[in-house]
Amino acid sequence: MKIQPGEVVHDESHNRFVLVIDGLESHLIYRAIDPLTIDFLSTWVHPKLRGHGVAERLIEHALKWAKSIGVKIIPTCTHTADYIARHPEWESIVSSREDEEAVS
Repeated sequence: MKIQPGEVVHDESHNRFVLVIDGLESHLIYRAIDPLTIDFLSTWVHPKLRGHGVAERLIEHALKWAKSIGVKIIPTCTHTADYIARHPEWESIVSSREDEEAVS
């Protein structure tokens, strides 16, 4: 897979979204829970790129993708959960399973 610099790319074969800036890779990893639910597991930003909005770009891109395919998400990743808390317009795609999993 060819990843273009500065462009968020959906690497479906590895269940992740990738952003490369100046040769430095950052990513958001997810997994399917069921056909209608995706768990956003982790967002990792290269240390040299932290504090420049890279995580937000990855998260926003992944949220738009989830909404476009009609799935709900579980924001296991704390960066994703924090982003949704700051952007409540995304709450409509958060799965009710999030509460169920927190209890179990």
